[in-house]
Amino acid sequence: MDHYHRARSATGTLSAVMDDQDATPGDVVDLAWAAAYLRISERNAYRLAVDGKLPGAFRIGRSWRVNRRVLESLGAPQEPK
Repeated sequence: MDHYHRARSATGTLSAVMDDQDATPGDVVDLAWAAAYLRISERNAYRLAVDGKLPGAFRIGRSWRVNRRVLESLGAPQEPK
């Protein structure tokens, strides 16, 4: 891991993605997708992310993103339609 990723990872911004070295852009989903996948409201997903209780959630700028593989490893219901 290069210096840039180590620094960003230390802040927690990219740690969810960097924990999974094989992560691809398709493995990163937005908070709306994650909420639908977990069958909760976007508002609740946002609160969980802010509180650090949504596994795989991280911020990119002002937006929240979630590592899809982490969500799937939780055994959540099914993909949103």
